[in-house]
Amino acid sequence: MASLIRKFTSLVKSGLETLLEPAEDPREKFVSPQQRQAGLLARVREALEHNAALHARLDKRAAQLQSKIPQLEEMARKSVADGRDDLARLALQQRQFALVELKTVKANTLEVQLEEQRIAILEQRLTAQIETMRVRQEMTAVRYTAAESQVMVSEAINGVSQELTDLGQSLEQTEQKTENMQARAYAIEQLVDLDVLDLSGNTAGDPLGQQMPQSEFEITIEQQLSALKKHSPL
Repeated sequence: MASLIRKFTSLVKSGLETLLEPAEDPREKFVSPQQRQAGLLARVREALEHNAALHARLDKRAAQLQSKIPQLEEMARKSVADGRDDLARLALQQRQFALVELKTVKANTLEVQLEEQRIAILEQRLTAQIETMRVRQEMTAVRYTAAESQVMVSEAINGVSQELTDLGQSLEQTEQKTENMQARAYAIEQLVDLDVLDLSGNTAGDPLGQQMPQSEFEITIEQQLSALKKHSPL
């Protein structure tokens, strides 16, 4: 039973130590994911730029082919009119190749456009996700900083409270000593007023001799003796 209690106590202490350990700083923890996100976004934007450049080249090639096809067709007509069927046949072959290439270029352009749209959507989503994560990270960092400041303030307050407690105890002791000193001073003042104490420093002998002159002392003794003889109260 005792071993179980010790084990339970050890677990509780371990849990408290874990709870009181400094929390991991999220401002440092999120640095690496932020860098990876930024790198991924840069790659997506680079792909978007390459896709846009390819789209521009395809559009340029399509424009060239569309301009060339009528020229080849006109060349074939002129060759037929001139009786040059061989040249007409060659022009028509080139025209056919141009038509096939134009069809291919248009198909590729359509694919590039679709890919460009997909990349643009991906870029928008990634940007939004990064922005959301950035806001969350900033909020977490702010909360961590606030909690850190609160801990520091609490520790400072506890330290100040302890110092104030110690100061209060010291003041209380000083006040008690002051009151005792004032009481002694008042008592001495009362004794001086009653001529019980002679603070001149000139008297010597027994205390009774210091309280009153010798003649008064003798007179008092005689009066008390007479009272005793008469059975009167002193």
